[in-house]
Amino acid sequence: MIPQGDDRRDDDLQKLVYGISHDMGASLRTVVQFSNLLTQSLADRLTEKELYWLQLIQDAGRHGQQMIESLKIYSRLVTQAQEPAMFSLQQLIDEILLTLRRTVSQTVRIERSEPAPDILGVRAHWFFALSEILKNAFQYQPRQDDHTPVVRISCRVNGAELSVTTESNGLEVADNQWEKLTVPFKRMQRQEDYPGIGMGLAYCERIARLNHGWLHFSRSDLGGLAVTFTCLQSGYLNRSE
Repeated sequence: MIPQGDDRRDDDLQKLVYGISHDMGASLRTVVQFSNLLTQSLADRLTEKELYWLQLIQDAGRHGQQMIESLKIYSRLVTQAQEPAMFSLQQLIDEILLTLRRTVSQTVRIERSEPAPDILGVRAHWFFALSEILKNAFQYQPRQDDHTPVVRISCRVNGAELSVTTESNGLEVADNQWEKLTVPFKRMQRQEDYPGIGMGLAYCERIARLNHGWLHFSRSDLGGLAVTFTCLQSGYLNRSE
């Protein structure tokens, strides 16, 4: 549930994003559509350089559209904050891994600790956040033929705190860069090498805060980044009991 003091701020954010997406979204659609029409109608009369310029306009317009859609998702995360209910965290993680394995071409080795517990929480939030974190662990791997991605998932219950840590042997991030990982639209890698909009961990941090939690980064002994998603739980039921 959202702290009551944040209700008005989140409502204002949604109104602001709606206004931006409505007006700026229409402008960007016009840019993309008409630059595409120009390309189609003038293709045989334009030089290679001029066609390249039009392509840059189209790409920039589409990127702007993606940014607006990401802002809408970011602002609407609050609407998913329904009443907590019991669900299987183990089953949720299994669902995410099944989906991710279908989207990657290379084999990823998964290391897991003891089974995750059943928890009381907002399942939609947990699914969204862990999907983004695990997707990053799968995606941000060295582009080397002899490299086998390894992803380790562990859970820890400490009183009312429930943490899920995802580690990998993927790309390293310097300690002094960790605070930038949750900045909206901040990308740490080149778009050509690792496509994306730069919002995944910003979503996760917002979800954690909506659930009285936090996001923590550390260095994994696997060689890459360790991301810990923690939320305060009002109750949990461990499978081992």
